[in-house]
Amino acid sequence: MQPSFACPLCGALAAQEWRELHVPTGRGGFGPLQNKRRLDTKPAAGPRFVDPRWAASQCYACENHSIWLQESLVYPDPLSARIDVAHAPHEEMPEDAADLFREAVAVLPFSRRAAAALCRASMERLVKFLDPDSPRRAKLDERLARLEGRVSTSTIDLLNVLRHVGNTALHGEQDGDGSATIYVDEDDETIAETFFLVINTLVDELITRPRRSAELYGNLPEGVREAYEAKAGRGGDPR
Repeated sequence: MQPSFACPLCGALAAQEWRELHVPTGRGGFGPLQNKRRLDTKPAAGPRFVDPRWAASQCYACENHSIWLQESLVYPDPLSARIDVAHAPHEEMPEDAADLFREAVAVLPFSRRAAAALCRASMERLVKFLDPDSPRRAKLDERLARLEGRVSTSTIDLLNVLRHVGNTALHGEQDGDGSATIYVDEDDETIAETFFLVINTLVDELITRPRRSAELYGNLPEGVREAYEAKAGRGGDPR
């Protein structure tokens, strides 16, 4: 039992207080999850004993409890905890893309191939959202080509790697394909983390930064904006 770790509920790296859990042997019962977040420490009626396999850790940061069976996390759900703490979709990502993003994170420990395919699907939904004027039947590589100049070259390059690896993993055609073999066969999760990161980067470059820029620029005095735009020949375009 580690004295400190990243809390599965709040994500903070904090000290933990461990408690043994009492298991009922007769009627009455003991309900540690009655209110989902707080451990019910009220003694149960009837005989009970301490089961050394079960324990609760209380986070000093959020004061909530996590439930463990030996060294395995039982509550909160381990997959949900992984998504919340380790890899979360960008807060401004469209929800349909974010849903597939979370699913990719959840299946990563069990199938890197499935995670790659879901990552690619999440990215495709995001790209469609970012370029609503693209032809409806356009392929993903064509859609990415339309983003050239709007995002950094490194971001486009990584998105193309994700597109290719996702396609290859989905169809199971990785023989002789170095990029897909590295992703699917290697244990190094930094490759997967890079794919999650580049999707979030795309949201930041094409949604968050333009919004923040427009908000800040809009706060300039109108005369200052007009004078600059006249010199720059913008015609009032705040970008």
